[in-house]
Amino acid sequence: MRHRRDRFDIGNVARRRGGAGYRCFLYDGCVVSNNTAQNEYGGGIAGHNNTTVRCDAYDTLFVDNTAAQRGGGVYNGYIERCDLIRNEVTGGTGGGAQLSFLTDCNVISNSSSANGGGTANCWLTN
Repeated sequence: MRHRRDRFDIGNVARRRGGAGYRCFLYDGCVVSNNTAQNEYGGGIAGHNNTTVRCDAYDTLFVDNTAAQRGGGVYNGYIERCDLIRNEVTGGTGGGAQLSFLTDCNVISNSSSANGGGTANCWLTN
């Protein structure tokens, strides 16, 4: 792993969106772990639904986050050099990420109850 781990967002719960953070949060070198979006999307972090108001993350580890509907780790985000590991969507799509831009990221062992265990409706580049 290539993370500085100088900030931890662990074990948070949101009833609707973004277990650890919602709308325009910047995480740099963080660990976002064991967070939950109980009823909607973005178990780890979430930008606003279907808009350009998104979350940005760089050099961050998203691990063991859960969302009810979309984006277990990230929903509507721009993430670069991040690892998405063991994130889950229990009633929808995009276990690791949904509706996001991923650049030079590792997407490993994520799951979804419907489509896109790793990613759904995402743009991936190296």
